[in-house]
Amino acid sequence: MRERGPLTGEDFSAPRWFANAHLQTLGAALPFFTPKEMPGALAETLSVPLAEGGALKAEAFWQPGEGGKASRRRTAVLVHGVGGSSHSQYMVRASHALFRRGLHVIRLNLRGAGDSVATAPSLYHAGLTADPRALSELLGRDKRVDGIALIGFSLGGNVLLKLAGEWGHLPPFPVKAICTLSAPLDLDATSRRLEELRNLPYRVYILRGLVHQGELFAQMHPELARYEPRSLRRLTSIREYDRRVIVPMHGFASVEDYYGRSSSGPYLHAIRIPTLMLHAEDDPMVPMDTLSAAEDASDQVSFVTSKRGGHVGWFGGFGEKLWVDTWALDRVCEFVTR
Repeated sequence: MRERGPLTGEDFSAPRWFANAHLQTLGAALPFFTPKEMPGALAETLSVPLAEGGALKAEAFWQPGEGGKASRRRTAVLVHGVGGSSHSQYMVRASHALFRRGLHVIRLNLRGAGDSVATAPSLYHAGLTADPRALSELLGRDKRVDGIALIGFSLGGNVLLKLAGEWGHLPPFPVKAICTLSAPLDLDATSRRLEELRNLPYRVYILRGLVHQGELFAQMHPELARYEPRSLRRLTSIREYDRRVIVPMHGFASVEDYYGRSSSGPYLHAIRIPTLMLHAEDDPMVPMDTLSAAEDASDQVSFVTSKRGGHVGWFGGFGEKLWVDTWALDRVCEFVTR
């Protein structure tokens, strides 16, 4: 394990037949060993108002305390990746892992994703930090919350790293830690990697999620959709989706302008919140050479890589424990509960 920062631990390993990067990556999306219920949790749907109007929806699972009310605990906020939602398999499994460790858990739907689409003022994008910022401010006023840990998967990790850099020397008091799993640091390079033929299955899968979100948003908010929803199904690349949908909706000059202004790499030096970044060297989506941006990160950032693990994978084999309490989530739990 290559690491920068105080975290220590054994390197990830999986059975030889399951160590392939593509099998590990596909596992994140497959519905294997995903618990259906959250035993003992006090479930609640949160509505998170946004400054520009509209609101986000988040699924909260509170640890019970005395009298049937929620206790005061550290709270983990999970932020999904591109094309995902609070219902994504990796989000659900991670929420169980963290809840079992005694944390409150909240699964956020970024604007336009999952249950947030009906009340969203726009679709989310890779650099739009207002959504986790708004939820952090809301939770900071909640007496059930004793410190917040923000945890981002893939694109959600890019959003959180950029947000931490924007906060700089003035992070909000309740936010105690940030963790990211397989976060891209250079969106342009990652987009080009996804255009490679070997990554066609991932590109198709991600596009399917984006197209569904784009069509649903246009159906519910036709006056806000600056694109033709019927044309989205003809798109063959994520870059073209960003050019057609995200660039005009959010006022970027071009897709290159969008990627340049939204990539988290340039923000790492300004982070002042204890941060854990986890990456696998065999990640098929995030180019390893782009992770060199972590060399310029502040001393609050622990950067840990494993030789294997794929993209948001790190499954040690088959079985619920190995798919819920993964190598990566063990390290996240250790980090946020310290």
